[in-house]
Amino acid sequence: MKKVTPNLDRRTQTELMSQLQELFADSFNWDATKAPEGNLAAVTGVFIHFCETIIQRLNQVPDKNFLAFLDLLGADRLPPQPARVPLTFFLAKGSTIGIVPTGTQVAAPPTAGEEEPVIYETERPLVVTATELKSAIVRDLELDRFQDYSEDLDMNSSDAWVSVFQGDRVIAHRFYLAQDELLSLPGLQTIRLEVGLAASIPPHTLLWEYWDGDRYRVLQTTTLTQSTTFTFTTRDVIAKPTKVQDVNKRWLRCSLVEGITIATSPKAGMVQNTQLPTIRKLAIEGDVNRSNIRFDAAFVNQSPVDLNKPFQPFGDRPKIGDTLYLASREGLAWQNTTITLNLNLGITARRDNALQLAWEFWNGQSWQAVSVNPAPDVLTNAGDRAVTLLLPSSPKLLALNGVENYWIRVRIVAGGYGSEAGFQLRITDGREARDTLLRQIIDFTPATFLAPLINTINFNYSLTVPNQPIAQVITENNLSYKTLSIPFSPFETDPTPNGIALHLGFQRPKAIALINQPLSLFVQAAAAKYQERDIPLSPRHSQRYGEPNAVITHTFWITNPSATAQTYQIVLIQTNWPGTAPAQMTLNAGQSRSFTIPITIPQTATGHDRAILSLTSGTQTITALVETIVEDGQVLNRQPQLKWQYWNGKTWNNLTVEDETKQLTRSGLITLLPPEDWTSQDLFGKSDLHWLRSIWESGSYEVTPKIKRLLTNTMLASQTTTLQSEPLGVSDGMNDQRFKTTQFPVLTGQQLEVQEGDNWIPWQEVPDFYGSQGSDRHYTLNHLTGDLQFGGGSNGRVPPPGSNLRMTQYQTGGGDRGNRPTREITQLKTTIPYVDRVINLEPAAGGANAESLEAFMDRAPKVIRHGNRAVTVEDFEDLALLASPAVARARCVPLLNLKRDPLAIAPNNAPQLGEVSVIIVPNTIERLPNPSLELIERVKTYLEAHCSPTLNLSVVGPLYIEVSVTVEIVPVSLSLSGTVERQAQETLSRFLHPLTGGFDGKGWFFGRRPHRSDLYALLESIPNIDHIHSLRVTPTIQNHPRPNPSHSQH
Repeated sequence: MKKVTPNLDRRTQTELMSQLQELFADSFNWDATKAPEGNLAAVTGVFIHFCETIIQRLNQVPDKNFLAFLDLLGADRLPPQPARVPLTFFLAKGSTIGIVPTGTQVAAPPTAGEEEPVIYETERPLVVTATELKSAIVRDLELDRFQDYSEDLDMNSSDAWVSVFQGDRVIAHRFYLAQDELLSLPGLQTIRLEVGLAASIPPHTLLWEYWDGDRYRVLQTTTLTQSTTFTFTTRDVIAKPTKVQDVNKRWLRCSLVEGITIATSPKAGMVQNTQLPTIRKLAIEGDVNRSNIRFDAAFVNQSPVDLNKPFQPFGDRPKIGDTLYLASREGLAWQNTTITLNLNLGITARRDNALQLAWEFWNGQSWQAVSVNPAPDVLTNAGDRAVTLLLPSSPKLLALNGVENYWIRVRIVAGGYGSEAGFQLRITDGREARDTLLRQIIDFTPATFLAPLINTINFNYSLTVPNQPIAQVITENNLSYKTLSIPFSPFETDPTPNGIALHLGFQRPKAIALINQPLSLFVQAAAAKYQERDIPLSPRHSQRYGEPNAVITHTFWITNPSATAQTYQIVLIQTNWPGTAPAQMTLNAGQSRSFTIPITIPQTATGHDRAILSLTSGTQTITALVETIVEDGQVLNRQPQLKWQYWNGKTWNNLTVEDETKQLTRSGLITLLPPEDWTSQDLFGKSDLHWLRSIWESGSYEVTPKIKRLLTNTMLASQTTTLQSEPLGVSDGMNDQRFKTTQFPVLTGQQLEVQEGDNWIPWQEVPDFYGSQGSDRHYTLNHLTGDLQFGGGSNGRVPPPGSNLRMTQYQTGGGDRGNRPTREITQLKTTIPYVDRVINLEPAAGGANAESLEAFMDRAPKVIRHGNRAVTVEDFEDLALLASPAVARARCVPLLNLKRDPLAIAPNNAPQLGEVSVIIVPNTIERLPNPSLELIERVKTYLEAHCSPTLNLSVVGPLYIEVSVTVEIVPVSLSLSGTVERQAQETLSRFLHPLTGGFDGKGWFFGRRPHRSDLYALLESIPNIDHIHSLRVTPTIQNHPRPNPSHSQH
């Protein structure tokens, strides 16, 4: 804000001319009403111009004196700030490792109006390797949930942000049983599965399924507590083959319905990891029943039969040995199969009394007889007939007449269905002939065959398939598969207990060794804002603290983002401690509403309880964590702690990392030295990856961190140019010597050395020499101009005569021109072996120009007043503004904790000794400027370094008053009504903006509300408005739940 200095001489050009004319009138009898003309006008104009110049300079005297005073006190303008940006480097094709040295220069091309490119330098060395981040998975072992972010966090990811420690998907715990023979049988009606356990267990709910070719279909849900036999009614189910871990078989799949928890106490709807079963026996059998099955093939002796037409099973002239063969792979393949032939006979055959039929099947060695019911000669009488056969042993395949199949046959072994035509000798009584020869008569007898005719034939069959072996057992736990043998544990969780963990899987070329070579991972974190809500459910993780026997209230908000009303079903699951949630809520389009979940902490409870809040609307389900912790209120200030570990081939070992992200809450680098025993592991169904994991060990986040990208081969760079060993000159031994750098401005962090004898001795920068002794190696530096000055002997040492002076290292650059968008910083200024290219996937930010003179004059007196110590209310406000240029406004509220209760008002609340709250507003043009949590933390850290350590400091964002304005406007013309409405809306939006609104464009002070008179004056100043007919202002405080006395951390 510009400091307004009163003018010593306020006279304007008109006033000076009037005063000059009066002097002319008094001295020369000049007509004061007559303006000068000709040469006189020119001379007086020049005179007035010089007077104005003198007055302007005279009015600047107070500011110049003030600046001189500030200079005397050692105050300086702040130098420009360089922008910083993460740069991602790429190896040349075929390369496995490259080194990017510190200070590697990368440029962004000049934009329109610029002549020179913007140079950035890497801040540290970077090892560029072919190691790639292939997988990022969040797993919560206590709630048995996970989320796979492998496709969301790479360099080509969208603008979506993902919650680092939020898992919405249930971890599957299943086992698969392969049995091709039984499960392939058509007509399978019942399956009986014997499961033998090593020991009894608490009830486990199991879901049994089979694959139908498109998806898994449910067979049945059962409960397992001890050794038992499950009976499944399958209703003609045929399980189709499908691949499980590349094994193509027919499978029964069994899933554990409950989740597995590592919690030490039981959780509702979950199974403890210490109570999981071990299966020591599995046996499966089934019942099959099929009707009206067509035979695959049929032969009468050697001749094939068309079963679609009537046929004679033994030909038209049956004889002993004639045989009907019937084949079926489906119904004739199993021992103890009961087969019922369904026949429709077209005629009643002529059978003789000696007829015998033999029914047989092929057992691999010979044709074996089968029992028949009813009589074997069932083929005689016309009409519908049935014959039942029982296969006493296992049939075998036989290639008959070139057709390989399972066969039964029926053959004539005696008698028949009529006889052949023939002649018969008959002897007469002799009366017809006188001799014997004449008495012999030969009679012709025609054939008497009347063979059976089968119009249709099919069969029913039923069998029990006993005690079939399980061909293969595969388990699926924690996204990984295992092939096991009996006995086995079907359900498992991670043997290493941990809470919520982010697992990162890296693929490393086998030819590369990274021992003692750092691996850097850049985290692009979301700048979560104060009071920011996730949509549709917020917060996604609620942590509350309280004492035993207390009722703790969790507050959640639902926002309906759709254009229509929505009904949300709400369920609280997997909690140990008593808690309730509303069953459902209906919200209109765009509406937000809050609801509470009270949790009662048991009297003897310790530790914490974590539950899942499920919100369902239509097909969409969103979950949130509800965590209640038994602690005192001081835990609210505990920062989250992450523990990093790596897999060494046998177990997870702790790993020390350099974390610039402040536990993944802000963008920055995570750097580690890969241990020598970091080995690959098959985890989460992903093979041959090297795994790291970050465990949320303790503490709480105000907002669960979100990230957008995780990038390897990335290093931070700043918009600077580094100069080294620059000679400044030679000391002449005189007092108050001055030197100048070749480049300026000089950024903070320079190193100056003076050669004293054979050694280069570093000297220290000070703001002034008032506190310097004669022996102190001090100097002052104007960072904007590069001017250096040494002391005069009594205050600050004089460099020895003849000694060389040099700037060992300094950097120049900075300014807002370094703030470049993504993918613009791409020009490598130096060649780096094995490195092909570079790009910035995040915009460069943080660059700021040097402090303006006006800002300096406003800041410097405050610095002198508070001396960088926060004592008074004004001190806290001034230092909050100094903490970051991103802070536009600051307001200190003493004796209240606005983080605990944002709606606290001093007259209505008892003073809270030791509490100080600071409200900050960010410098942004957003409609509701809310600071990011990173900015809040930066301001808090800065203030805590400059205030009493006994204070409990809270830094929060503002609460806003929502102003609804209803106005009836009368335009000067009805044709201008649309234009006037648009102008009124735009004018009101600009006027009500917290930072740029108001009549002077300087925003609104804390607590200042717009009055109706303000809005009347504002609207009536709009062109084309005749008058305001009516105006109504409805202020509403920004939605904010007043928390329960047990403090909330969201």
